Amino acid sequence: MKIKVWLGILISVGFLYLFGRQLDYAKIWESFKSVNYFYLLLAGALQLLTLLIRAERWKYILDPIKKTTLYSMFTATTIGFMSNYIFPARMGEVIKAYVIGNREKISKSSAFATIVVERVFDGFSVLMFLILVVTCYPFPASFYQNPYLHPHKLKIAGIVIGGIYVLMLAGLLMMTHYYSRVVRFLDGRRKPDSGKIWDKLIHFINSFSQGLESLKGGAHIGRILLLSFMIWIAIFCSFYVAYQAFGFQLSFFSSILLAVIIAAAVAIPSSPGFIGTFHFACASGLILLGVEASVAKSFAILVHAVIILPVIIVGLVFAAQEGINLKQLQKMEPE
Repeated sequence: MKIKVWLGILISVGFLYLFGRQLDYAKIWESFKSVNYFYLLLAGALQLLTLLIRAERWKYILDPIKKTTLYSMFTATTIGFMSNYIFPARMGEVIKAYVIGNREKISKSSAFATIVVERVFDGFSVLMFLILVVTCYPFPASFYQNPYLHPHKLKIAGIVIGGIYVLMLAGLLMMTHYYSRVVRFLDGRRKPDSGKIWDKLIHFINSFSQGLESLKGGAHIGRILLLSFMIWIAIFCSFYVAYQAFGFQLSFFSSILLAVIIAAAVAIPSSPGFIGTFHFACASGLILLGVEASVAKSFAILVHAVIILPVIIVGLVFAAQEGINLKQLQKMEPE
């Protein structure tokens, strides 16, 4: 875990260096003064809305295991995202499972399985939007000159990675139908001296498989996919609203493209809050879209702030209501 933490910090430092090169502080400050902060606050509110939709989706995924309330799911979701923003190594995913497990008396393995389902649907959804943009969006010439973000390469990458997510989903679907056979297979090979390790393995498979119950019906999968699309549409709208704060004359399609570029960048290991990776990807994407460098970097700084600060504040409030402090949250990290 320590290696992963230090690797993330080093990567963030590297991207911050790339982001900060030739930074014109005077122009950055002038850009800050000319921003319409009402639109930025609205963009931040839309980011919080995405957490509410995520909570509704997670509630729906968990329903076959246990009926929960939207408030419980929103609390755990917000605490999880807050933890991702202040703790290293994306601990928020584990913390989120622990919080809902403790609050609703649900197996941590089952809760974590539902989070795996969320991530698969998130990845699949964002890649579907990427393919849509690559197919329909009239890219500026700068993208065709970029060896990494050439539209043809983006389309190929979207199709290939989208195919991988489809295979992952197929694997989860198979597990929902055949896990009992796996358990019987393992149980039949139990040795007298297997001890608790074998029992824990079988218990984990059973609990994890219970977390995949929502994938057993086509209607369930359709609703999860619909909610996933709604989450990402709200994210795209947030970026598009932030455009208005800066007076950008950019299309809604470009906000989808920018969000996809940022999503790919923050998937890279980094320091808490995706510092560096977010800023570099956001500014680079806007520069390729024709935005002046200093303005693009100002946008990256302010939008990053309006995305994470409200979540951190609300997440800390919810954690306090749950009687959990930061030290306790850190201890939820698995050994």
